[in-house]
Amino acid sequence: MNNVITDLKQIISGEVSNKESELEAVSHDFGNIVKRQPQVVILPQNSRDIAEAIKYAAKQGLTISSRAAGHSLSGQSLNQDGILLDMRNLNQIDEFKPNELWFQADPGVTWKQVVDTAIP
Repeated sequence: MNNVITDLKQIISGEVSNKESELEAVSHDFGNIVKRQPQVVILPQNSRDIAEAIKYAAKQGLTISSRAAGHSLSGQSLNQDGILLDMRNLNQIDEFKPNELWFQADPGVTWKQVVDTAIP
């Protein structure tokens, strides 16, 4: 596992961690029913980090999943012993077109942010 951490730290500009407290924080689903703990958490800084992490996981045969605010149920955003992309830092609304009823946003944007933007 130390090789995974070392490898990822060389190719990822965001944070790469296997600290127990950080792994535990992303190991439960929203209902606190399902628990699966990854071996590594990545907080990507940009889409390049995400692409590099996915390529690395594929090459190493590791499961990779993404998680934002952690509101998924039934363990959908969790994995056991793989890599978890914690998308909370990628939380900007890039474009908002209320007259056309669409917006473009980063994966870590919450519905609260969207509502707050739509109804100032």
